[in-house]
Amino acid sequence: MDGTRHPFRLLNLCVVGAQLHLEHRGYLKEGKHLNQHEFWNLIGRCRQAAGQDDRQFLQAVKRELSACSDEELGQFNGIMMEYRSIAYMPGLWEAATLIKRFCSDDSFAYFRAWLISQGKEVYLSALRCPDSLAELDIGRKCTLEAFSYVADDVYRERTGEWFLPDSLCTLDTGLLDAMHAEIQYGDGVGVMHRAEDGRSFLPRLVKKYSGRSVWTEWTPEARETQWGSDYKSPAPEQSRGSGLSGQSL
Repeated sequence: MDGTRHPFRLLNLCVVGAQLHLEHRGYLKEGKHLNQHEFWNLIGRCRQAAGQDDRQFLQAVKRELSACSDEELGQFNGIMMEYRSIAYMPGLWEAATLIKRFCSDDSFAYFRAWLISQGKEVYLSALRCPDSLAELDIGRKCTLEAFSYVADDVYRERTGEWFLPDSLCTLDTGLLDAMHAEIQYGDGVGVMHRAEDGRSFLPRLVKKYSGRSVWTEWTPEARETQWGSDYKSPAPEQSRGSGLSGQSL
């Protein structure tokens, strides 16, 4: 019996083949949830394919996420938001302001989305040493707002609903612990620097993006208006040995 005489059999074989392909990619397995390793692997594949073309990168991410279940979309979104929150540090905000010339709270959120889109190595290096961003050939273009909403976009195209429900985006304690275990904040990352200290904190960025002093805006009095509810203080076990322990942020 050939496929021309039995089209339904041929269709069934195609469906089975597609399912096997998606399972090989790590999707469609019953009870499967994305973890931080799969999150970074997905970003790495898409960034490698797109280079620094952010439009192509977003398209590649959407293609990958389109093969995910709703639960996996929620996990991706939850992991993204947690990593964005982890990077909410004054030393990194100073670095972003030097690079961008101006960096409001919204702009810093888009900067952190861009930072995550650069991949795990760049992200973790920036938390250890924000001055490491001077090694990247990025000019002053380092914002990627749309990446923050990419999972919501895929979900909206699929269901017509604007946002993923919170119930799908909630991360379990084990995953959160595993994510935070990989974070190491460097000395000074949790500090708002005065001008004399800031220049020594980010010497390569100051040299690369000279011509503007960011530290005139970073005063204790400005902290209440600049620092929003998105900030999450590092847990004691994260800050231990990182230069943050005992500091009030």
